[in-house]
Amino acid sequence: GALTIPKTIIHNDFNPRNVCVRNDGSICIYDWELAVLDFPHRDVVEFLSFALPENFDAGVFIGYIKFHYSLQNSGISWNEWKSGYVYALKAYLVTRVSFCMTGRILMDYEFAIRIYLNAFRMLEILETL
Repeated sequence: GALTIPKTIIHNDFNPRNVCVRNDGSICIYDWELAVLDFPHRDVVEFLSFALPENFDAGVFIGYIKFHYSLQNSGISWNEWKSGYVYALKAYLVTRVSFCMTGRILMDYEFAIRIYLNAFRMLEILETL
């Protein structure tokens, strides 16, 4: 069925290349021109696809998404919240990851294969939970 998770403003290009630490230790997230209204899961799965190493430990991934779940206070069940990650990963694979993979024809996107593999691994893990 349809997701009942509330949408919010997301970065929509949230990866380590768009995050920096200032001299005073504060975090700065920049490059917001692709921001849209979507499920909050979308930024989380993109960031993790970049930040997690290849063949990452499933328990580490589950720990991150369970922590993200613990931050929401809308009373949404874990199963519903988890379905948001599945949806977000599929949307991410069809849009951003396919763009990066296609872009490899012209440019050397060294990260493209890793994010592709990581996104599919996250999806596989979620579908077995």
